[in-house]
Amino acid sequence: MKFAITLFSAFMFFLVTKGQPAARAEKNKSDHSFNLAIQIISDHPLKDSLTIIFSRNETFTGAFYDGAYCVTPLNGTIPFEMHVKEVHYIGRLTLYSREINNSYLPVNQMVEPGDNIKIEIRVKEDGTSTIEFSGHGSSKYSLGKMAEGVSLAKKDLRLQAALRKKSTAQVVMQYDSLLTEHINLLNAFRNQLSPQVYEVWKADAIGETRNQQLRVLSLAYSTSDSVNKQKWKKEIDRLLEKSKVALRARSVGLSGSFIAWEYEKTKWSLVYERNKNYKPREFASNNDSFGFADLYKKLKSNYAGPLRENLLVYGLLNSHDINIFFGGCAPEEFTWCLKDAAQLIKSHGLKSLVREKLEKFGRGAPVFNFQLTDASGGIVRASDFKGKTMLVEIWSIECSACHDFVKEFERKIYPRIKDRNDINVVSFCTETDKALWLKGTKKYSLPGFINLYSEKGPRDPFTEYYSLSYYPFILLVDESGRIISSTVQNCDKLIELLRQTFKLSN
Repeated sequence: MKFAITLFSAFMFFLVTKGQPAARAEKNKSDHSFNLAIQIISDHPLKDSLTIIFSRNETFTGAFYDGAYCVTPLNGTIPFEMHVKEVHYIGRLTLYSREINNSYLPVNQMVEPGDNIKIEIRVKEDGTSTIEFSGHGSSKYSLGKMAEGVSLAKKDLRLQAALRKKSTAQVVMQYDSLLTEHINLLNAFRNQLSPQVYEVWKADAIGETRNQQLRVLSLAYSTSDSVNKQKWKKEIDRLLEKSKVALRARSVGLSGSFIAWEYEKTKWSLVYERNKNYKPREFASNNDSFGFADLYKKLKSNYAGPLRENLLVYGLLNSHDINIFFGGCAPEEFTWCLKDAAQLIKSHGLKSLVREKLEKFGRGAPVFNFQLTDASGGIVRASDFKGKTMLVEIWSIECSACHDFVKEFERKIYPRIKDRNDINVVSFCTETDKALWLKGTKKYSLPGFINLYSEKGPRDPFTEYYSLSYYPFILLVDESGRIISSTVQNCDKLIELLRQTFKLSN
């Protein structure tokens, strides 16, 4: 017996478009919406759920939500349909399920204004699945599934290089072959694609390939002796040179992969300039050679026009990279970069994104007046802490970095503030299960912490306001309720910020 689960109607999401990038797709004058219907036919009952995520522009939003989001159960026949208005340029669609093999589901699939897509997924008893697309604009969805095979082959190549199963030279050559295969696949479907989808897809393919080649070559460079370093430096120079391709600025602005490539190669150039003997980790995380403001200035001087604007905004909105690669950014430097970009950028949409970031994350910005629940069921608001400094940590139970932060905090900061009543540590967990949250506080909390909870978890207005894409997220807030720092999570740097306000013991 087959179980048919039809997902139609009940979810409608409207979002007034804001912060649109300079790069915009040709508008469909008749329809600026995106419609999606999904039918799942299974050989056995399904018990989990399907997550549907539509992102208006993946270049500047990365992991956080900016379009439409829904989680729907697979164990019933509740009607479902996704209808998103105000779609004026190319967006992205991702489906995810823990029960359906995700290799069969669309990931980062392009969506155009006016798309009206029907997806049929057949789940077999052995766990395999098939997927079919129909409706207006569906040809690019079929191409997307075919292209995912090439992308997976690229990721596998990087793994083989890291495990030294293939030589670096072999891997770099195979990347070039896969890029050619990717472009040929696009060319075969070119007549079925709009000009802009073709260009953005090509930019995606180039950016994705070149970025992974740089990672492989950078690893080879950083682990080689002085003689071989010169060999790999020449290969990197060749890679940077052949990456100069003619793509329309508005198309590039809609390709997160291409913008990331230009951003990463500028980072590599700075790492090389500052420390020619850098270690492997220094091109991935915990860079000690320069700060984010140095990269911002480099992007500003090396590029011009719309590409420069896209790169500056990409860097400023990339909170994950600021914290992981740079280990944070001094609040006054980050605020200067935001203000400088707001003056420099001409695109109204990009300028709006920068100004919004400044208004929420810049030094002196008012902290969001959260309203959360404590362990006893009482309501706690940010405004309750006026007159006291507040250190806010937003964390997740599954986050190992959150646990590491608390352990470091316990060693370095806690002994200096535990007896003070003018500094409050507010700890908010994104777990939606209250029992799990209470259990987690025993591991992730310290005496005196103000532990808070929301049944909405990561969908609480507090976390949505800051569009979080990483944990832990640390805010240091002064006694007037204004942000001192939103870009520092390193305990040593936090101590220095606290010393500017308080006399802390050594």
